Amino acid sequence: MVHVFDCDVFGLLRSNDLSHRLRRDIAANCRATSRTVTFSLPDVGWAGGFGDRLLGLVTTQYLSIMTSSAFHVNWTRPYDLRKYFRVHDCADRLHGERDRRGLAVRAARSPAKVIPAVDAWGYFTNDTFAKDLEQNIDVMTNGRHWLDVVHATSSSNRARFLRLEALSRQQLFKLGVDALLSPRRNVIDAARAILEQLTASKDNDSLFSKKAWYVGVQIRCGSHGMLAWNDPKRHSLADIPCFVKGTMQACAGRTTCPIFLTADSVTASKAFRDAVITSGVVNAKIVEAEGPILHTDRTNASAANAMGAPDPWLRSVVDWWMLKQASALVISRSGFGETAAWASKKNTPTQRLELGRPGACNLSVFDTLSQF
Repeated sequence: MVHVFDCDVFGLLRSNDLSHRLRRDIAANCRATSRTVTFSLPDVGWAGGFGDRLLGLVTTQYLSIMTSSAFHVNWTRPYDLRKYFRVHDCADRLHGERDRRGLAVRAARSPAKVIPAVDAWGYFTNDTFAKDLEQNIDVMTNGRHWLDVVHATSSSNRARFLRLEALSRQQLFKLGVDALLSPRRNVIDAARAILEQLTASKDNDSLFSKKAWYVGVQIRCGSHGMLAWNDPKRHSLADIPCFVKGTMQACAGRTTCPIFLTADSVTASKAFRDAVITSGVVNAKIVEAEGPILHTDRTNASAANAMGAPDPWLRSVVDWWMLKQASALVISRSGFGETAAWASKKNTPTQRLELGRPGACNLSVFDTLSQF
């Protein structure tokens, strides 16, 4: 039996599951080949938000696995991903903590062919790709191409050997995230503090068990004069009662309704809290992470670092991790919430508010196994 979803409340891997097998394969490739496949960000310009980057990261991870190449991650702006996660790539396997980042970037980028976002199936199955693999490759994409990579004809034997061929797109995504990223102590401590507020308990046994139940709510309204960054309009403040409706449906039949909330502005957050109160619900407890509200790609990095917060980027990472670990989700049409749902526990009930007329309240069941 293949255990794809065997993780504790913080998403930490347990032994003897498929994610652990994938980590071992990555480590073996680090030792066996000098050819590298690297997930890279462009030096300047847009690189995608946290969710979009995860899509490209997982695609590149599977590309390295299916081609038996050494895998490197070069995610250093606006923050170093390794500050918040232990990244199980070849830099982690081959080099010490102190020297890891500089050595990894040099080894992965010189020399290298840069591959931007690609037509996955057409590219990964033609002769050009096979020729490109004769040299090191930097992949700059936020495309969701990992299923194409795993199912490409040239990868079929590797997929069978690693027992990947029968997995769905969502299962492969969760597997890739769990195999690649382990939260560091700063993320775990922040998540623990939030869970203590949600559960009104400091009992470590309950915090680390699978019984810590809460709803994760993600609201992304976009530009309404409320944001510190430029973002296309997503939802209106008139849609906030729809998020409350979905949350109350998730909490139906429970004596308490613990809610972890992440929103893209203080205005949207307050509107949600006010709507919960006016709805007459008396058993709701709403908790948010501490720190400034930032966007990985759209917030000006210099401005964020000048805010005076001890760690301005921590909140956005913790927000995603808490959504990923939620027992039920109500999310926006946003890659941030959608990737948290795809990486979540098996069959986490998820509702997504679709784009459309403000106040139309078009909440749909987001089937994490098919809606990619």
